[in-house]
Amino acid sequence: MKLSKKRTAFAVPAILTTFLIYGCFPNEPLSLRITHLNDTHSHFDEKITKLALPNIDGQPVPTFAYVGGYPRLKTKINQLRVDSESQDKEFVLLHAGDAFSGTLFFTKHKGEKNAEFMNLFQFDAMAIGNHEFDLGNEVLANFADLIKFPLLSANIKVPATDPLHNKYLPFTIKLFDSVPVAIVGLTTSYTEIISSPSDSTEFKDGIIQARKLVNQLEKVGINKIVFITHVGLDEDKALAAAVPGIDVIIGGHSPELLGDHSNIGLIDGGPSPVWVDGSEGDPVCIMHSGESATAIGVTDIEFSNDGLVESCNGQNVFLVGDFFVQGNPPQPVNTGTQNVIASFIEDSLNIEIVTKDEETQAILDQAKLEVEAFASTVVGTTSEPLFHVRLPWEEHPTAGVIAGGSMVASHVAMSMTSKMERTVGEGFVSVINAAGVRSDLSNDITVGDAFTVLPFNSTIVSMKIPGSGIKTMIETNVRNSILISHVAFPYVANIKYTIDITDISNPVVSDILIKDGTGIFQPLENGTIYNLVTTSYLAGGGDLYAFPNATNIVDTGHLDGDVLVEYIKKQPGSVLMKPDNGITVIN
Repeated sequence: MKLSKKRTAFAVPAILTTFLIYGCFPNEPLSLRITHLNDTHSHFDEKITKLALPNIDGQPVPTFAYVGGYPRLKTKINQLRVDSESQDKEFVLLHAGDAFSGTLFFTKHKGEKNAEFMNLFQFDAMAIGNHEFDLGNEVLANFADLIKFPLLSANIKVPATDPLHNKYLPFTIKLFDSVPVAIVGLTTSYTEIISSPSDSTEFKDGIIQARKLVNQLEKVGINKIVFITHVGLDEDKALAAAVPGIDVIIGGHSPELLGDHSNIGLIDGGPSPVWVDGSEGDPVCIMHSGESATAIGVTDIEFSNDGLVESCNGQNVFLVGDFFVQGNPPQPVNTGTQNVIASFIEDSLNIEIVTKDEETQAILDQAKLEVEAFASTVVGTTSEPLFHVRLPWEEHPTAGVIAGGSMVASHVAMSMTSKMERTVGEGFVSVINAAGVRSDLSNDITVGDAFTVLPFNSTIVSMKIPGSGIKTMIETNVRNSILISHVAFPYVANIKYTIDITDISNPVVSDILIKDGTGIFQPLENGTIYNLVTTSYLAGGGDLYAFPNATNIVDTGHLDGDVLVEYIKKQPGSVLMKPDNGITVIN
């Protein structure tokens, strides 16, 4: 019989020492509801999303709705707490990493607004994600000082002199009426090459560290072990198969949206949850909840008294408002269609109409005002007007034909190489499509100007690619930009090439040069492997882009607009000069 719903969290060595001295707590069956998020990336506000919802005849049609946002999350979390109590389930709220970066809210507030929201939500623990290091260890340490729950990572090690020292734990223990549950964190080892941890930050092998820690926990009789990981779904599966004793993994980093959401016009993300047989044959339950705070994960687990997972039911739920737009041209739906949609949503497990929590909305409204003011912050200037055209031989409305093409796209490409070279310490080349850039730059440049140039919130993606792949990519997209549409034209950094358009129906690319480590441009070599960085849009096949034989493809998560702002600030005097974009046109 349960005596109370009191939960207690313990810091690390204290709880293990207590168990060793006074003996193990009794193990009993446990009904646990884990509510979880991952890869929220500071997406505090709702966003307009295209779904497939029924029209007045009950047929699915394109429908626009407001989805997600922290005010709706807070309402849903409050509801889940109440429901868990009435259903005799213990409740825990977890975040699987990457709360940082992604929007101007983070650019302005760094980790402070994340901490305020997460404290309001009463999180129980959070795994450290790679993007928590985007502004270095000190900013993450400041976030750790502000939050009222533990940061977890069992495979990060920093020296005593590091600002992050003693600001995180490998795991925490929660007691549910004397029944202990261990919650362990892991962080992707790729953090050191895709983010900005201090040089002294070490990322140890996650599987080795997990095995050691699980052994320690089991020695003191803790047999209900939950991992919150920021390593990706494939790595979660490998972890589950390699480390005996893990019961549940709540993951992030990939980030997969598990479950079939085709009923609302989104992806079929496969099984929800994912089950993996552990190394000793015991099942391990794995759940992810997508990204950007549009959906929330709800995972109900039944533990036996010996710590086995007897059942695990995972469901990701999209949180939407009650305002819907359909038709061409788009119009708000009428009352009849509204009722049909509401009835459909009521009968669906993966979508729910949720009102906004007023307290959370008030905090968000104030943050939005501060971000609007921040967007007017001047971060640099131009030495002369920098014009954007899609094709090098295209005429600008006021400046005429710009030799070599877009001046702005060249700086965008350079901003990506600059970011990756500072992060990785190796040379990079880059490519950006002409239509990925949307405006000129002139005189003072504000934060808002940078995000006007790059309005699509793409992230930057690194890869390794042979010279033959670069050659094919440039040739293909030069042809596509002329023969199909202007949007694909490849602007580059640390690359030079020539286009002969004497016959416009048969453009010829030649003389491709790559900048080497000494700053000298050398002929591209087909068999040489180069580091390339581009946008997530192009890496995903946007504008028909492909990167033949590319490997080691990593979405760094760095927002292109943030990368451009950082680049502008780092120019001498924060002045953008007229660039040499490396493109020669023979006409």
